[in-house]
Amino acid sequence: MTAVSFTAAAITYQTASPYLFAMGREGVFPHGWSRLNARQVPARPVTGQLGCGAAVIALPALAGLDPLTGLFPAVSGITSLALATGFALISLATVVASLRGRLSEPSRWRTRLAPGAAFVGFTVVAVLVVAHYAEVVGSDALVVELSPVVLLIAAVYGVYAARRRG
Repeated sequence: MTAVSFTAAAITYQTASPYLFAMGREGVFPHGWSRLNARQVPARPVTGQLGCGAAVIALPALAGLDPLTGLFPAVSGITSLALATGFALISLATVVASLRGRLSEPSRWRTRLAPGAAFVGFTVVAVLVVAHYAEVVGSDALVVELSPVVLLIAAVYGVYAARRRG
């Protein structure tokens, strides 16, 4: 379990910086996040990811939680909820794009029925994860149970950034 968790953390760290760089380039994050330093490294996204990683580790530590019983379950729970919610929203976006005539795919199954069923299924999964969060993560520590708030904050920021861009 520990090796898998550390591997997942390393992969997340390596993939987050390019995403942060792209969000800076697209105007979701400050434009400075899209600049490269003299070595052609996106230093601000790397530093931002390092800061986020340090906060993710420091907050449970300051709350007195053991990383194996507090941090990793919280990260697993957030990841499960983020994936279910993300897949639900992608499925909904596919249906909406189809209804607005923005997809060239003629198959109703691929553009409306299957994504609609996926939206319902993933929404049910997300609701069940939230309703039984303590059981999903295996911890009833308050900081762990409140960790899904991070996703809510990210969603609110996403809506704000999208409206700001026009």
